[in-house]
Amino acid sequence: MIRFDQQRFERKLSKALDQARLVLEVNKNVTNPGNLPHQYDDKYHLTNYLSNSAILSVLIALGTLGIDLNILNKLKEWSVTHEVSLRFQSQEKCEFVKETKREVENPHRSETSVSGSFGGFSIQNKSYTAITEYHYLFQSDYSISAFRGVGSDSSDIITFVGSFSRLSSSFIIHDHLLIGRSARQEIILRAKEPPYPASHGHHQDVNISSILRPLQLDPFQIHTEINRYNNI
Repeated sequence: MIRFDQQRFERKLSKALDQARLVLEVNKNVTNPGNLPHQYDDKYHLTNYLSNSAILSVLIALGTLGIDLNILNKLKEWSVTHEVSLRFQSQEKCEFVKETKREVENPHRSETSVSGSFGGFSIQNKSYTAITEYHYLFQSDYSISAFRGVGSDSSDIITFVGSFSRLSSSFIIHDHLLIGRSARQEIILRAKEPPYPASHGHHQDVNISSILRPLQLDPFQIHTEINRYNNI
């Protein structure tokens, strides 16, 4: 069980109130609820309100990732009988492409003046430096999956796939993928040491069942409430 840290909570609340004052108008009095006159039941009303607001903010974030109402309906259906989780998985690849050589003119020049009976003239000396460059191809792919249980069967998984690059991108639609994006970044160095490992992957899972179960989708509604009659 995680131990509640009262002082840490108070510090985070104070910072949140400072940010809220920057956003809201000056006639809005933002303060710690515990410092206001209130009744016993107000604590439950405030907790229910904040819980519903937190769930709504998470759903808005999921919507930006491509989870629309149709997908949300499917996840809600899964949550009736199973635990539902999101998995963020990333994969980075760095591949050596080629080695090139070129000459670059040095910015500093020397000049020699020569004079004689027929007049004078000058000679400019230029120098060049040979440069070796190493070209690498870097690609970063990510996927966001929703799965029920442990995702042991393909029917238990919904995947959102994409890849990111600064140079170019293209959108691809597959039968089993909702959205895909593919792009590449070329990196040119003067040292042969690769800028990134040849391959690197990572994934993180988070259970969202507690967010899905309070949802009512037709019409859309969020309802969480503290059970004040459970004595266990």
